[in-house]
Amino acid sequence: MIDPTTFSDILNYMSSLIVKGRYVLSGNNVDVDILSKAISGNTLTVNIFLADGQAGTVTDIKLIKPNGQVFSDKPDSITKLATQGVLVIFKFTIMEV
Repeated sequence: MIDPTTFSDILNYMSSLIVKGRYVLSGNNVDVDILSKAISGNTLTVNIFLADGQAGTVTDIKLIKPNGQVFSDKPDSITKLATQGVLVIFKFTIMEV
């Protein structure tokens, strides 16, 4: 059985690989800061916020590593109004099977 501190070590390492979010808004890449990261048990949660002020179709929401490569992506499609912010939540759970 994996020790709980090992789960924490793995999730902390994964967290260190995530430096920003990125999404496509009406065909243009938009980079955003990470709103928050949290580790609870064996789960890492990463939140990014797509601020209000811009309208269009949001697609291909990603988490980006320090080298610019994609850590994870969500190929969702969201129609966003200029008066609307969008919270995007990524959850990663480590399990021993």
